[in-house]
Amino acid sequence: MKYIGYALLFILFIYFVFVKPYIILYKVELKLEGPEINLKERSLGLKELLFFVPNLGNKTYFLRLKDLILYENQLKVKEVSIIMVSLKTTEEPFDYDFTNLTKLLNRLNISLDKAYISVNSPLDSKSITVFVGNTHLNNRKLFSENRAVAYYIRGSKSDKVEVLVKEAYLNGPIFNLVSAEVISEKYFFNLSGSWRGRKGNFVATGFIKGFSGGAYSLDPINTKAKGYIDYTRIEADLELQTNNLKIKDKFYTDLKGSGKYTYVLGKKNQILLSLDGNGIRGNLEYDFDNGTVKLVLDRLAIDESLFSVERKVSGFFFWKCFC
Repeated sequence: MKYIGYALLFILFIYFVFVKPYIILYKVELKLEGPEINLKERSLGLKELLFFVPNLGNKTYFLRLKDLILYENQLKVKEVSIIMVSLKTTEEPFDYDFTNLTKLLNRLNISLDKAYISVNSPLDSKSITVFVGNTHLNNRKLFSENRAVAYYIRGSKSDKVEVLVKEAYLNGPIFNLVSAEVISEKYFFNLSGSWRGRKGNFVATGFIKGFSGGAYSLDPINTKAKGYIDYTRIEADLELQTNNLKIKDKFYTDLKGSGKYTYVLGKKNQILLSLDGNGIRGNLEYDFDNGTVKLVLDRLAIDESLFSVERKVSGFFFWKCFC
């Protein structure tokens, strides 16, 4: 009992000397419900923890933990909610170095029923929200029973992406993703890679679903990407292949491309490709933000199927198009 008393005095000392001044200074709201210490199991439990910081570094933070039990090397949490709101426009909406946290997680086994994470920038009309369920970290190996679902909203537009982590593990400060599936309405990818601190690298193989316009259609595009990623930038080398490009009644087959994809937060979202196929060769530049296309064709085979005429027509020509 003497040592328990010493421990409680030490906790109170830390709280009043280091924590309480911080709470007063930043108007922090802290609520603990149902704390429980089990000496026999060497565990600390909380029914609920609420933590709210209205303004720290021009950001508002909210944290909620529900039904938490911490053992010597195991953490069980039923529900986690994390919300961050930027109070001004920033070039980096999220900038956290995961190095120390990753090292800490090497020593813990974690079981999480569900989590809700939302990062918002109202002035930019942007929001990223992620829902995670039934995820476990055991002996540094991470696996998930369900797909995580992410929503990216910008203005009136929104995208939904689902991710299923099939195999991943921690190695010191590095998070290694061995295999994951990334799914959306427009594409499917198998993903692998690693993350350290604030940056990572990845390899993705999969396909982009086919699409069509008024006078053309394109088969699904087999895709391979390898590149670099951080909180504000993605750079990837691309290899693409599709079986058919149809323009009116004319087919261009075995179309292949190679090039680069570049994303810079708030500045660039662009793909540059060199294309080559049966009857077609050229360069493509596509801007995802404003939907503009720049197409320069060095070679394009033509015949009567492109012009809706019965008379036989054939040849090749050079074409430059901006749209």
